[in-house]
Amino acid sequence: MVNMRNLTDLVDKARKVITENPDKVRTGLDKVEQVVNKSTGNKFSQQVSKGSDMVGNALGAPKGKRHP
Repeated sequence: MVNMRNLTDLVDKARKVITENPDKVRTGLDKVEQVVNKSTGNKFSQQVSKGSDMVGNALGAPKGKRHP
């Protein structure tokens, strides 16, 4: 059973990983975008791209921005 303390610790660890590795996050989002586009035959590529951009921006890993 997951208690709130464990959940809070997990969220904190995820935030740290995302903050320290924005390029990896962006790469993961790009791969997900490719898989979804392939499986839908690019029917929804604009919506998928927009969603990916929104998630990337929210996580601090916007498209086109490289981090040191």
